[in-house]
Amino acid sequence: MMGDVSSFAFTISLAAVINGLGLVRLMTTLAEYVKGRYKLQITHYWLYILLLGVQFLMHILLWWAMFGTRAAGTLNFLQYLYLLIGPVLLYLSTSLLLPDTDEATYDMRELYQQLARPYFTVVALFWLWTCFLWKTLVGVFPPPVPFLAAFVLVAVGARFTTTGKAHPFVVSLYGIMILVFIALYQIELGGIAQDIVNSLDQQQ
Repeated sequence: MMGDVSSFAFTISLAAVINGLGLVRLMTTLAEYVKGRYKLQITHYWLYILLLGVQFLMHILLWWAMFGTRAAGTLNFLQYLYLLIGPVLLYLSTSLLLPDTDEATYDMRELYQQLARPYFTVVALFWLWTCFLWKTLVGVFPPPVPFLAAFVLVAVGARFTTTGKAHPFVVSLYGIMILVFIALYQIELGGIAQDIVNSLDQQQ
């Protein structure tokens, strides 16, 4: 069921580039902060910093997990379009989260309050995309789909709750859930895909 390596590298390259742009944005913003930290007036907020760290981890996780899509074999154009939606949504959420770098004063708490709702709207769509990715590619839901659905619910909850009250708990829970998800399903390269391939082989 595994696709040809050369064709896989060709088809996945655009998704990898889009995902990589999000990483570049995060690292560029960090570099600007490090270089200008003595000139900038910054009011730090631990929840915003935590969310930036989670966002960085999400980009790494997506890059790591995309290798598993090789198990889908040859994709048609509509499947390929669906595959690209995830990296686009993750890049968009990163762009929403990062501040403009041409300002001299940053209040991270205020930034978080302004960006939380649009950010978690896009994040909820991203996790919804993950729920149906394997259904679109190979016709089956992956084993961790209940876990992925829980991510959708957490993101929707963060979208519709007041930022000053529930969010410290919700965002902390979100970060812990991602670590647990990695430990259970993504320690090995293509872990979820291997489980799907094995289940399909057993059905045949």
